[in-house]
Amino acid sequence: MKDGILSMDSRGFDLPNFDSPLFRAKRRQLIANGFKFGIPRDFQVKSEVASGNRFGMYKQQLRRSQGITKNTYVKFDGVDLKWSPDGITFAVDMDALKATGVTIQDDPHGYGGDTEIHGDIPASCIVGIVSDAWMNQNGFIVDDGNCEEY
Repeated sequence: MKDGILSMDSRGFDLPNFDSPLFRAKRRQLIANGFKFGIPRDFQVKSEVASGNRFGMYKQQLRRSQGITKNTYVKFDGVDLKWSPDGITFAVDMDALKATGVTIQDDPHGYGGDTEIHGDIPASCIVGIVSDAWMNQNGFIVDDGNCEEY
């Protein structure tokens, strides 16, 4: 927590371009360390590009995955347990985070409060590690991902 909540990229798990000799090893490293989004294989992107399709589905998916590695994600007003049922919940002061000037937007692939932060969350914005009971007592939602309220 002393360094804040760091993106995959800030923790050393970057995703180079598909034509980099490091691409395959970095892809495997990301997946092995919990990256839950699809990363196309290098040959899939190379095939699209070779056929003249510079903006194909696989290349777009790669660019999105590269962007995701540089971002952090929070659930505004609650916790979604489906991503990591045994994970730890950090409470983040969203007003303090906004004051840092980072870009905060709705997660385009999320729902009901999923929020994308462009970059890392500074330690100064972390309230602390909290329990599900604390979340509920303070009016937040703790959900298994199947909540109908959203």
